[in-house]
Amino acid sequence: MERLKVDVKVGKTLKEFIVSTNESDVLDPEKDTVLWCLMKQHLITSPGYLPIADRSEYIQITLRNKNGAKTYSVPDKKRLQLQTLFRCYLDERGQAVIRKHFEKEFKKTFRDYMRGALNNNPDMKIIDAIEEFCVDHNISMNNISVDMLKKDWYRYRTKSAMKNICPLCF
Repeated sequence: MERLKVDVKVGKTLKEFIVSTNESDVLDPEKDTVLWCLMKQHLITSPGYLPIADRSEYIQITLRNKNGAKTYSVPDKKRLQLQTLFRCYLDERGQAVIRKHFEKEFKKTFRDYMRGALNNNPDMKIIDAIEEFCVDHNISMNNISVDMLKKDWYRYRTKSAMKNICPLCF
């Protein structure tokens, strides 16, 4: 069965991250994943497809059940087909929700990587760990700022240190 593909604009950095983790820019989520549920929740009927010329910031997510016609049993020698509209397009709000999902996955992976790298190598500098993360995930330094990742790491580290304080100790 042919599957319908929905284009999602995620940006160059997230696309590089997705390609490095999934080995493709075409994703086929399982029906019980968060991505599948978000996609189904935000799909609308297509206002008309326009081909995308520059695909450098886009990924594709495949959807099952492309059939738009349903067949029903009717009296003998008659066949009734009803054409149904299939939701196959993400508007700006849907694009933002899916992009936010991938941003959260990126940040989670980045923070887990940093925590592991710095805990296992106490002498390692934060900038070196960030550069290793970018190299391991094939993220070019042209599309992302090391300072941005460093600030995110400092904010995360400060916030997680505050969560570990027991209020009963004071």
